[in-house]
Amino acid sequence: MPRPGLPLVHFNDRCCGSVAELRSIILKARRLADHHAQQEQAAAAAKTWLLAQIEKKRAAPAAPTAETTPDELFIPSRLAA
Repeated sequence: MPRPGLPLVHFNDRCCGSVAELRSIILKARRLADHHAQQEQAAAAAKTWLLAQIEKKRAAPAAPTAETTPDELFIPSRLAA
């Protein structure tokens, strides 16, 4: 693209050798813009999925713990001889 302050017509007339070259540049720019939009949509979908997975894990009930009294937690088990 031209420097700021230079009209776009200058780019078209001076930097492109033909109308076909200008058309090619425009089509390439459109493809790049479409590809970028698709990447943004995919990133947004992945973010939404990941946030849903995090929320699902937060909402899941905690795994049940063994029924023990607080004193039983700290009693060392005896090692076999």
